[in-house]
Amino acid sequence: MINPLKIKVENQKFLNILWEDNLESKIDLKTLRSACPCAVCTTGKDPNKDNLPFQSLKIGGELEIADIKLVGNYALNIFWKDGHNTGIYEFSLLRRLGK
Repeated sequence: MINPLKIKVENQKFLNILWEDNLESKIDLKTLRSACPCAVCTTGKDPNKDNLPFQSLKIGGELEIADIKLVGNYALNIFWKDGHNTGIYEFSLLRRLGK
C-alpha cells in the first residue's frame, strides 16, 4: 500500500495529496464529497431517522473541509464544514479519485 506524505486543502477547492511514490493527486472537493463512502451517502438513508430518505444539509459548507484525520495506516476521515464526518476515505479510493 502506498501512503500519503503530504495532505493539503487548496483554496477550499481541491484536496492535494503527495504520495510516497511521488505521484501527486489533485481531487476536486465536489468529486470528493460525491464519493463519500459512508452508509448515509451510499444508501441514501439516514440510520437515525427510521430509514427515511436522507436529505443532505443545505446550510452551506457541504464542499468545505473543516478538518482531516488519519485513520490507522489506510484512510482519511474528512470532516466537512456542514457537520458531515462519517466518511472514511481509504487511500486506494483517494488514489483512484486523483487520477
